[in-house]
Amino acid sequence: MKYAPSSAIQAVLYQHPGPKYVQLMSMFNTGSNNGAHSALVINASHRVIFDPAGDFSHSKIPERHDVLFGANPRVLKGFFDCHARATFWAALQYVEVSPQSAETALRRVQGMGPQPDAYCTRSISSVLADLPEFRGFVRPTWFPGALHKQMARVPGVIEQELREDDDPDKHTCIKGLAL
Repeated sequence: MKYAPSSAIQAVLYQHPGPKYVQLMSMFNTGSNNGAHSALVINASHRVIFDPAGDFSHSKIPERHDVLFGANPRVLKGFFDCHARATFWAALQYVEVSPQSAETALRRVQGMGPQPDAYCTRSISSVLADLPEFRGFVRPTWFPGALHKQMARVPGVIEQELREDDDPDKHTCIKGLAL
């Protein structure tokens, strides 16, 4: 369990300009296309990455209970790049939300505590299902592929695929990040 001190979090908080949004990252196995993991970027009063049951860790990115703080453009790019590699590709789904929904999502993920293994998609889908922008489109699910399909139906979603041929070991990528 990682629990960064408040001083470390405050030192890196990043406020991203522009609209409030959430962005789902769904990872898929390149061989089978089976869903493997989900993470959620939340741009509210500050931008975070919610990586429930994930193992992305870097000394310059404070983490508290599966929430990665200081999600500036370099951190976000590094997070996405290290997940898209020879063995996995990533689907990104961006949806603008109201400031209230963004803050609700931020408070929810910060209050959830560390999530057990295999709860990544369940945790994220439960948060999204409670936001007005996703009601009727997203239901709680355990499966990254199912959540990806649900998100594709949300009005205004912007989708992007990341495919890279990097080293299959995510931790090699993380060690090489220049943050």
